Amino acid sequence: DSINILKLKDYKLNKFIALFLISIMKKEKFRYTFGRGAFLNKMFKKIYLPYKLENGKDNPDFQFMENYIKSLPYSKYI
Repeated sequence: DSINILKLKDYKLNKFIALFLISIMKKEKFRYTFGRGAFLNKMFKKIYLPYKLENGKDNPDFQFMENYIKSLPYSKYI
């Protein structure tokens, strides 16, 4: 078995961002069945996240992810 740990270096992960990322990863899990492991270098080429341009670099838009989860119905119960 292999275990991959996802760490965010420049942004503090909160429960709303984590829920967004988990839902995206679960949607992509069909690609990584037995015999085709979910290696980080392959996995993150297939996951599409919202991005924004900062200082000439594309960075994931964590604020959008958080706001999106908060805008969903029943999000106040999270």
